[in-house]
Amino acid sequence: MGDRVSLCASAADPRVEAPGGAITRLQPDPAAKGCAGFWPKEAGWHGLRSKTAEGAEQVWSFYVHPAEKLAGVRAARDRDATLMLTGKPATGAAASGPEVPGSPWPWLAVWLVVTTGLWWLERSARGRVGPPT
Repeated sequence: MGDRVSLCASAADPRVEAPGGAITRLQPDPAAKGCAGFWPKEAGWHGLRSKTAEGAEQVWSFYVHPAEKLAGVRAARDRDATLMLTGKPATGAAASGPEVPGSPWPWLAVWLVVTTGLWWLERSARGRVGPPT
């Protein structure tokens, strides 16, 4: 509630009906290909109404949560928006934790050398204790 909602209706005369019955006409943004911004004033089920080319009316329902709900989702959205403003990535490396320097390939080489040495020791005569008793 109070946050911008982007509504897209390719048909003519888009308007939103609020739960209380108030109708808000939307002005589509020509650059957004039929989408318009809507700022709901009340929580509840809203209906996006528009007319098709044949003149029939279509209704798409959507729910607007109360302002006090979904505080965690709002905080994550605000955090991502702030990170985008600073130029840092909002997801990926920043969200997964601290960055570990270096490449994993040297560790693979060390593991390969150690396991090859252990395999050779097992197969060679030095690795054998003797015949079982």
